[in-house]
Amino acid sequence: MPAPSSPASFADYVALALTSVTGHTADMRPDENARFGFAVDATALQPPEPGSVEAAFAEAGLGLSIADLSRFRTRGSGDHGPDRVRIQSTYVETPVLDAFDAVISTPTSTVADDAENSTCRSGRERNEATSRLRQQKFELDDEGRADYLR
Repeated sequence: MPAPSSPASFADYVALALTSVTGHTADMRPDENARFGFAVDATALQPPEPGSVEAAFAEAGLGLSIADLSRFRTRGSGDHGPDRVRIQSTYVETPVLDAFDAVISTPTSTVADDAENSTCRSGRERNEATSRLRQQKFELDDEGRADYLR
């Protein structure tokens, strides 16, 4: 697949944002004693900031939902839409309608209790899982979906 910066790939490139209105997020902070140089803390999300895409979802009261932003780009109403999106526990100012094709919003975000230890396997388990994956055969159907071959 070409890189998104390649002109040949722009027609097929879809930018999705995933966000949440309430809950907790995994915030990273530098920690020279941590395994990879940073620690992960579960941080409570503050109420959505005015002007954010999260505030728009909260106001709409939709719960789990997806917004197709491409529909709003063509309205010509002069409304530029949300001007920020939450990244971990902070906001990044960006023209959301231009930055993303769609936004998926979950009503509540959670953080795994012990994400590092619950997702890491021993070397033997990891090698066995990798070996099983290599033995499986996949092919793409006419629409580009992966089908498992038995």
